[in-house]
Amino acid sequence: NQRLNTEQLAPTDYRRSLPRYQPDTLTANQPLVNALTKLATEKGCSTAELALAWLLAQDERIIPIPGTKRRAYLEANAGAVNLVLTQADLTHIRQLLATHPVVGQRYTEGALKLVNH
Repeated sequence: NQRLNTEQLAPTDYRRSLPRYQPDTLTANQPLVNALTKLATEKGCSTAELALAWLLAQDERIIPIPGTKRRAYLEANAGAVNLVLTQADLTHIRQLLATHPVVGQRYTEGALKLVNH
């Protein structure tokens, strides 16, 4: 299983400040990460590709803009377009999210004030 660990991030990585990357929320979210990692392995893709494919399957008007610093990740992200998620896959992901809801705010309180205006 993929283990979430803030210590693997560079000291200047902004994710260290995000609520979802704090030790207690990382621990709480680990079961969901484990389940999604298992599904990604079964589908022959990365968890990032699975997440992007899931997002694309939600609505044709949604266009994800993933950030990356490396070409290999960019190419992997582009591969999500070709990943086919069946209705059974989408139902399974919904069940995983219902069973293991994401813990922690997405952004810091200050950043939350800048989104969804």
